[in-house]
Amino acid sequence: MGFFCLALFALAFNEHDTTCNGTANSLKEFGLHGRVKSVSESSYRAVDSSGTPVKGEPTDPGIGKKYFTLQFNDAGYLVLEMREGRYQFLYSYDKQWRLLEEKAVNNHGTVIDRWTYKYGSDCEKLSATVYMKEGTIPERTWSYVYGRTDSTSTAIEYRADGALSKRMVYHFNKNGQVVKEEWYDDKGMVNTMVNEYDAAGNKISFCRYMPGGSLNEKKVFAYKFDERGNWVQCITFSNGLPQYFIERTYVYY
Repeated sequence: MGFFCLALFALAFNEHDTTCNGTANSLKEFGLHGRVKSVSESSYRAVDSSGTPVKGEPTDPGIGKKYFTLQFNDAGYLVLEMREGRYQFLYSYDKQWRLLEEKAVNNHGTVIDRWTYKYGSDCEKLSATVYMKEGTIPERTWSYVYGRTDSTSTAIEYRADGALSKRMVYHFNKNGQVVKEEWYDDKGMVNTMVNEYDAAGNKISFCRYMPGGSLNEKKVFAYKFDERGNWVQCITFSNGLPQYFIERTYVYY
């Protein structure tokens, strides 16, 4: 499913599905407050102007898109993403609000890819299957493994031939936020990411470490908020330098 500022918007990945007992919805997973109907996000390069970061040219902040809009139903679940006016992502659920399918389509209505999900009796997500276009033969599959407590989960991707593609191990704090991510490919560890949050649950720093433990990059996020506590501006600093200037606008029910 589909970072943060998404670069903060890529759902902090938590494959423990808690919707069966009604304790979470998409708004909670995204860290949004109030009855949000839609949120639109636009990303720009951050330009230093006399020591103050200002908005520069539109850019992709590493999430595959410069701007997008997410729409939520009145129960707080994500139902539609519109990306750069070229693609739409449609989300469908069962009666327990478990995500069953997400589908990407272009402006002509052609399916680009499709994800389907399966769950266990305890509502935890067990697997995902990815199909290209309208095909019925899997392009790749994901399996999800959980620790004995809710503090860890592992996502494993396999190629169509069954070979291991990647593995990600996630560590969560008591609030269900990802505080550490370990990424592996078929050759071994690729990197480790460590996240820090403020008291309101907003990500305020991100550190990426190489397999040997050396720091590769540190990002710091500075926000401005609306009256409901949702951020409307995020400036990302990478290794001390302004990198991205990201804006959001909201529509509320």
